[in-house]
Amino acid sequence: LRPTQQHKFHPVRNWRFDFCWPVAKLAIEIQGFGPGHNSYLGMQTDYEKHNAALLLGWRILYFMAHDVGPYNQANTLSIINIMLRK
Repeated sequence: LRPTQQHKFHPVRNWRFDFCWPVAKLAIEIQGFGPGHNSYLGMQTDYEKHNAALLLGWRILYFMAHDVGPYNQANTLSIINIMLRK
């Protein structure tokens, strides 16, 4: 499970995924409560990015920061493994 980090997936826009497996077209987005994600404009930009990725054939999994922490990591990795096998 060695993902690529900050992969630029769009041919024109400078959008990047937090983590992804380009060959499988599986992306991971870690959602947070930072200033960019809480505003209306930030949410609108995220939705535009994610919809464009779906139109390009990407599958996207969303996790929170605590999902990659030590207490939830096994469950998160299990979900990613299942998706990589599909």
